[in-house]
Amino acid sequence: MQSKREKLDYQNKYNRELRAQLRELRDELPQNAHASALAKARRKALDPEYVMLRGRDNAKKARRKARKLCATPPWIDHAAIARIYKKSSQLTAQNGIQYHVDHIVPLQGDEVSGLHVHTNLRIVPAHINNKKGNRFNKQIKAYVLRLMARA
Repeated sequence: MQSKREKLDYQNKYNRELRAQLRELRDELPQNAHASALAKARRKALDPEYVMLRGRDNAKKARRKARKLCATPPWIDHAAIARIYKKSSQLTAQNGIQYHVDHIVPLQGDEVSGLHVHTNLRIVPAHINNKKGNRFNKQIKAYVLRLMARA
């Protein structure tokens, strides 16, 4: 059986060896690994082919989500929706600000639920869309109520 002193010596030796191995691994990494990852992300964001594919992929993701919510009618114009998502990706690449495609009337609102159609979509900066969340804007609500009163 080992004494406490022997255990402590073993642990200290193990920790020293482990720290040395970690130092060696850290020295092998490029000094600016984080900066090169950011530069790569920027280059990707500015590549027109990548922007086009990202817009198409974002449109597919939104269609899938809307299908799950049963908010997509069979008569919608998928090409128009894809153009909106593509434009959002292009704006993000051009301006360096993240843009989202927002459903004006939320798909799962408390008061009303909208459809996943091109007339219910708008491009807004991400911080505005995140702030809005799943709420129905008061001005838009008043506009919709006026339209319904006319009908």
